[in-house]
Amino acid sequence: MDEKIQPYSEEHIYVICDLIVPLNMYRLDEPFISRITAKFPNINLIFTSPETIFDDANQNPLFKKATIYLGNLFSMEYIKLIPGLKWIHLCSVGRDKVNEELVKEKNISVTSSGGIPNNPMVASAIAFMSNMARGVFRSHILKQYKQLDRKNWDKTGDFIQDMYGQHVLIVGYGSIGSELAKICKAFDMKVSAINRSHLPDNNVDYYYTLDNISTCINDADFVVNLLPLTTETFQFFTKKIFNKMNRKSFFVSLGRGETVSEEDLILALKNKTICAAALDVFEIEPLPLNSPLWDIENLIITPHVASYSNTYWDKQSNLFIDLLDDHLTK
Repeated sequence: MDEKIQPYSEEHIYVICDLIVPLNMYRLDEPFISRITAKFPNINLIFTSPETIFDDANQNPLFKKATIYLGNLFSMEYIKLIPGLKWIHLCSVGRDKVNEELVKEKNISVTSSGGIPNNPMVASAIAFMSNMARGVFRSHILKQYKQLDRKNWDKTGDFIQDMYGQHVLIVGYGSIGSELAKICKAFDMKVSAINRSHLPDNNVDYYYTLDNISTCINDADFVVNLLPLTTETFQFFTKKIFNKMNRKSFFVSLGRGETVSEEDLILALKNKTICAAALDVFEIEPLPLNSPLWDIENLIITPHVASYSNTYWDKQSNLFIDLLDDHLTK
């Protein structure tokens, strides 16, 4: 990448940026800021946060000059604070925080980071699936109680499965689901997919829609939830769905937390309606300390980090540079 390209004009570019949360996956660090400013010397990053943005907008006159918003925490309320806004770039795949009709009406472009989380999301899905199938998390529980021996482990033997040749149902079949299907095929798995388009894919054996999920879910050994959040998918996974699943099946949720009724999932796990589950996303985040999910033994949880990897910000900064290049040359 040429770091010596001259600015497109003498005019300064003002970008409102919320990437200052003190966590690696939400913070634009100096090396990446330098990479952006090296190609665009006249860019000005104005850092803010949801806690301070309203005060910042009133006190910082540069907000009125800003035309770009970059970050994870965008709210439609911010459009009033940034009157010159022309482009929103979200460092996430989902666009559910954006009112598509309103931004179209105001001629504001919106882009997201589709593709960047594909590899880590697929790796996370496979890690969850193999962990549950092979009982790794059950061994970890025995280790905590210093009961990790073959006699105690043998009590979990009925839950141990072989991923090879089993059936995975991918609910929400987009680019991540497509990559996941490739890996599942390497395990010689039967792959079913639920989406609207039913585009040809050599890695998919059967296609279904949300409306007819009940016709295939009982046969699935693994159900992987990659659904976006829409009015159609809100609280989609409820008691009705879990009761149709196989008692030896595993549920993995990596889409949006609000697509799952946690109350119904808890009942399904406690009642052994399904064998086990793994969640990276929740209805409320971070997971409240009083949530019953903490105490469910046949459940694996991670704190909404399935999309993160050590190459995350390299890819994010490269994508933003390419998109900014396009934006400024239109």
